[in-house]
Amino acid sequence: MDRQSDFPPGQLRRYGRRVSGRTVVVTGASSGIGMALAREFHELGANVVIGARSEDKLRELAREWEPDGDTSRTGRIAYMAVDV
Repeated sequence: MDRQSDFPPGQLRRYGRRVSGRTVVVTGASSGIGMALAREFHELGANVVIGARSEDKLRELAREWEPDGDTSRTGRIAYMAVDV
């Protein structure tokens, strides 16, 4: 596992049907386990709202995960700078 995805790959796959099309909010999503969870939920088809203190990093992640805005195989992604 690399530093960007400390969460074991595919760990959430068994819940794919449950999260597809639903909205998930993940705080601390600019790095570490928050980022890994957000990415996994997004790939499972959940609409993901990612939050962290660094709006620039969140914007970069949103562009990376939806480079052309195509959400036909994944959920939508939105970001918000937050400090919880």
